[in-house]
Amino acid sequence: AGEKINIDVYLGVLKEVVKPWIDKKAYGDVYNGRYLFLQDSASAHKAKKTQEWLQAN
Repeated sequence: AGEKINIDVYLGVLKEVVKPWIDKKAYGDVYNGRYLFLQDSASAHKAKKTQEWLQAN
């Protein structure tokens, strides 16, 4: 069984790792803005706070 992370930890990963990577790499020459970000149904992924942050960013 995997380890659960809370919403704040997950949002930290999105803000400090995922978003900077997308900003730098996904909009560079290689991906040219074409990428697909997928999440599973983990509670931290489905949380309202997470979904609001994703919509805003």
